[in-house]
Amino acid sequence: MTCLHLLTQVNPFELFDTSEYKWGWRDFLTTPVSDALGQVLEKMVQMATKQRYQSATEVLQDLTPPVAKPSMSSGSATRTSRQTSKIKSALPAAKLPNQVQTVTSAPTQIPQPAVGTPQPVEIGNKWGYKDQTGQVITRLLFDEAKSFYQGLAAVRIGNKWGYIDKTGEVVLPLQFDKAGSFSEGLAAVSIDDKWGYI
Repeated sequence: MTCLHLLTQVNPFELFDTSEYKWGWRDFLTTPVSDALGQVLEKMVQMATKQRYQSATEVLQDLTPPVAKPSMSSGSATRTSRQTSKIKSALPAAKLPNQVQTVTSAPTQIPQPAVGTPQPVEIGNKWGYKDQTGQVITRLLFDEAKSFYQGLAAVRIGNKWGYIDKTGEVVLPLQFDKAGSFSEGLAAVSIDDKWGYI
């Protein structure tokens, strides 16, 4: 997820497409990646853990294609050189693992719900919010409800998303086709396949 965040500059919580139940990170790439690297990243974030890599060795095997055995002919050296060029072009420019890099800025923090904030709970086949005492605070029940971040929570009724505050009041009407959680004062939303921030 850190790789996807760095490649897209989008909060990981915003990259998951709940309607397709998959990660939609390729739509937000700031720099294209090769199909080979894309397939490795896809496998790393599979929802089913059995479909993910089970060891770092498996990842390295997929990132490092088999090397052709050297032969005495000059043609094979040229082919090996071409294969090496293909490998290098398939991966984004990066420093080798044994080189030390200094981080000059603070790492991006993944937002966590504040302690004491209402939590989404399933009520029948719908969703609402309960406070610390277990009291349901929402008058409306929702088809889907996310956790609170920065005082607001994204909720869905039918196909439209909006936001409620900690009292359970709708503060941003149910008008968005997709809506993400707030982070650093902003949330990504889409209407008619167009994305923006609120």
